[in-house]
Amino acid sequence: MVEVIWKIRIPSDESHATALLGAHWKTVTDNQSSGCNSILIRSDLHNSTRMTFQTSRCPVREVGYIKDEWHITTSFRNGNEFTTAHGYTAGKGNYDVHRTTVTCPMPAPITTTGQKGSRVWPTEPLDPTYTRRMYHESYLDSLICK
Repeated sequence: MVEVIWKIRIPSDESHATALLGAHWKTVTDNQSSGCNSILIRSDLHNSTRMTFQTSRCPVREVGYIKDEWHITTSFRNGNEFTTAHGYTAGKGNYDVHRTTVTCPMPAPITTTGQKGSRVWPTEPLDPTYTRRMYHESYLDSLICK
């Protein structure tokens, strides 16, 4: 069984939710050599990426967004570490992942916090705004666009 934590609201349209789940699973399987038992769905399709900038005029790092190709953001866990990856698609409304990238070559500890101090990987007990579902790996494999 694979634990899937939806850090975003699950789309109410079942076909949308299924396509999104398949895109996240494809992104994980493209970047994980062995079985994955926990993934974190962090976004629906979007075409921007959050970046940290540091300019010579400003010694403080500034966070901003840059335009990017359409993609989803997902994280997958191995023990006490997780990896984050982007799954790129042909455009808005297209959930067929054709390319993936890992945002950092080294896994991060599950205790890693984001820019605002909140944990990237959720703590237990799970925040009530998140949804945990369990899926058979064979079901997730069936969702991947071939």
